[in-house]
Amino acid sequence: MLPLYRVGKKLWIEAHLMGLVNPINRIWLVMPFQEDCLVDEPREAVLPYDEVKRLFAEVKLDELIRNEKNETRLTSLEHMYIPLYNPGRYMARIGGQLSAVTRLTIMKKIQEEVLRMMPSHVPPLKWVQLSIVGNDVITCGSKNPNLTYIFNNDDKARMEIKKLIFKR
Repeated sequence: MLPLYRVGKKLWIEAHLMGLVNPINRIWLVMPFQEDCLVDEPREAVLPYDEVKRLFAEVKLDELIRNEKNETRLTSLEHMYIPLYNPGRYMARIGGQLSAVTRLTIMKKIQEEVLRMMPSHVPPLKWVQLSIVGNDVITCGSKNPNLTYIFNNDDKARMEIKKLIFKR
């Protein structure tokens, strides 16, 4: 069972893995759930709400965005020689960085909106049942894309999710 604090009508923030995952992956721990698939029965250790809020807020996306933008800048030599060679080569070189900047900017907007929505008082706490099918994490009878991403890209979270599932 995975504990969740309510931050919106159908929006919940995870309250167990938050301190274990890579800070950039904390954004993925905000997920929509229908309340009818959540239970009130406390099972696992839960991070206090203030700690969850602090950990979520400390993700420093501005610095990552700035670093990625700096990587896309042209050097003086590139400015001089860009007309002499295929500009497509340059675009291919920076294409990945441009999409990273876009992705990080979207994540920053999500973080800001969730922080704005998070109540100042301790919100309701519920639990959701987890299972694993292949490399997919299942909640409420279907694949949970957020937890599946965390499961496949964060080793500490993978081990902890397996512990939570097999502890039953």
